[in-house]
Amino acid sequence: VFEDREYVDMFFDNLLSYTRNTTLVIAHLSAATNYSDEEIKHFISYSPRILVNCRRYYTHEWQGSLAHAHLRNVQWLSKNLGLQFSHLLLLASNSWLVRFGGGDYI
Repeated sequence: VFEDREYVDMFFDNLLSYTRNTTLVIAHLSAATNYSDEEIKHFISYSPRILVNCRRYYTHEWQGSLAHAHLRNVQWLSKNLGLQFSHLLLLASNSWLVRFGGGDYI
């Protein structure tokens, strides 16, 4: 994510509302942002279902950097946290969910 705190809060709420209670959300905070330590702590403690990758990479449109950040999130989950998963959905922070049931298809 790279938006302001209020937007990120709404984005997190959206994801938590439209996904199963067993779904984890992994967030990447772009290194191109200037989030304060307080804001980062806020994101980290937002919900037990939201994990914030402690490694930050620069992201910029049309550079492939978002794909790089997504792949680094997957690496962080598997290597650093030891999480096992069979399915993965990649979303940008401007991709909001609007209907229930996506988990049935993923």
